[in-house]
Amino acid sequence: MNPDDWLSCIVGDGFGAAVDNLLLTAIDGEEHTNYRKTLQKLFMRGQIRKLMETLIRPVVVNEFVEKLRPDGKADLLREFALPLPIRNDVRLFRLSA
Repeated sequence: MNPDDWLSCIVGDGFGAAVDNLLLTAIDGEEHTNYRKTLQKLFMRGQIRKLMETLIRPVVVNEFVEKLRPDGKADLLREFALPLPIRNDVRLFRLSA
C-alpha cells in the first residue's frame, strides 16, 4: 500500500455507504482533522490500555475470535480488521447495548 495513494473512503465505499458514510475510519482531509482533534484523547495509548480488559479484549474474543474459530479459517481483513474498530467505537461511545 502506498500511503500517498491511500484514501480512507476506500474503506467506506461498501460498509460506509450502509451507515450514511458516518464511519470514522473512512474520513479524509479537513473533516478527518476536525474529528481527530475532538476524539484524539480517547485514543491515546493510556486510554486504550484502560479499555483493553473491559472493552477491546472482550470484543476481540467474544465477537470475533469465537465466531471465526469453528471455521478454522477467515478473511482477516473482511471479518476482523475492518469491523473491529467500528465495533469498538460503537461500544466506546455506547451506541448499542
